[in-house]
Amino acid sequence: TICKMALTKYYSGLLELSEYRKKLGTQLIDNLIHNDYVFPFFLQLADKITISSKILDKTMVEYRTNPNNRVVIHYTYEDAKHKRNYITEDMKNVYEGIFVKQFILFYGESITYYITEEENDSVVATKPEVLTNKKIDTDNLQGRYEMLNDIITSRNEHDNPAFGRLIHKYAVTDYVAEQIFKPL
Repeated sequence: TICKMALTKYYSGLLELSEYRKKLGTQLIDNLIHNDYVFPFFLQLADKITISSKILDKTMVEYRTNPNNRVVIHYTYEDAKHKRNYITEDMKNVYEGIFVKQFILFYGESITYYITEEENDSVVATKPEVLTNKKIDTDNLQGRYEMLNDIITSRNEHDNPAFGRLIHKYAVTDYVAEQIFKPL
């Protein structure tokens, strides 16, 4: 597992991948995701290899420490009614002290967070940070979240032709999905 992680991390830093590396990288990432090893650097490979839509809509926070410590993320977000919500959650120890928390953030959304690390009787807190949606080039990505992000972007940029086209495409996709995947 560590070798798979190391190789995919190495691939994420390369500008280009050979066809062999693309194929191998896709297989490695699929295997790691299947086994719940998901890291933020996977998203850096999205323009080079095929990445599961399960993580393409995610924005992630990573924190590294002693794997035996408790790591808690504290964050706030504003809901549609402009009410501030405060959440506290344990971060998942994905591998040997690499803790990751995944969020789904749409275009323009952000959260403010800080992390506390508990070891024995002491608690250490990080400085607050702001996490925003890091939009991926979605020309070839057609999941619902990417489509919704494109709709929001075109609306905010007052691109009415694109907005209309994207709304139509989303509605057609939604209708087709309902027709094909009916409940049993």
